[in-house]
Amino acid sequence: LETEAIAVEVTDEDVDGAVREILSDRATLVPADDGVSRERDLLVLDVALTVEGEEVDSQENIHYSLPSEVLFDLRIADAPEKLAGRKIDDSETFALTLPETYKKDEHQGKEAELTVTIRDIKRLRIPELDDELAQELDFDDAEDLRDEVRVQVQRGKEHQAERELEDKLLDMIIENTPFDLPEGLVKKELDRALQRAIVDMQMQGASEAEIAERVTLLQS
Repeated sequence: LETEAIAVEVTDEDVDGAVREILSDRATLVPADDGVSRERDLLVLDVALTVEGEEVDSQENIHYSLPSEVLFDLRIADAPEKLAGRKIDDSETFALTLPETYKKDEHQGKEAELTVTIRDIKRLRIPELDDELAQELDFDDAEDLRDEVRVQVQRGKEHQAERELEDKLLDMIIENTPFDLPEGLVKKELDRALQRAIVDMQMQGASEAEIAERVTLLQS
C-alpha cells in the first residue's frame, strides 16, 4: 500500500493557542466589560419551560456557556446564534420538541417553549504571560515556557499525523478486503474513533454535557 505522509508544521498561532490553554487554568470570571455576550462567555440565565401554555419547569441563575447547544439540559441548536450579541435583561424564546428521555414522563415528545432572560454576562480574564508567571509554573522565563510548549505541540501534531496515517491505511485495507471484517475488529475501531473524538473535545474545552451529547450522536 502506498500513501503520502502527512506534513507537520507548528505555527506561532499554534503555540499561542497552547499557551492560552495553560494560562486558562489561572483565568478568572469577571463581568463582561462591554456588556455584550460573545463566544466563551458564561451567561447567567433565568429560564422557564412551558408545555401547551403551562409552565412546567423553571429555574433562576443557571449557567450557560456560549456556544454550547445544550441549555437547561436540552439540546437547542440555535441557542448559540440567538444568545450571542445579547445584553443583560434581554430575553429569548426557543421552540423545541422535548426528547423522549425528558425527566417528566407526561411531557416527553411534546412541543414546548423555553424562555430565557439574561441576568449577567461573565467573561474569562486570562492573565498575560510574563517572566514572573512563567517562573511560578517552574520555567526560567516566558521564552523558556514557549519553547517547551512548541516542543509539546510538535509532538502532539506528529502523534496526530501518525494516527491519521494509520486510519488512511486501515481504510485502504478495508476497501480492498473482499470479505466481512470480524465484528470485534469493527467494534474496536468504532470505540477507538469515539475515544479520539472525546479527547479532542476535552482538549478544545468542551463541557461534560457537550461531550455527552456528541457521544450520543456518534453512537446513534
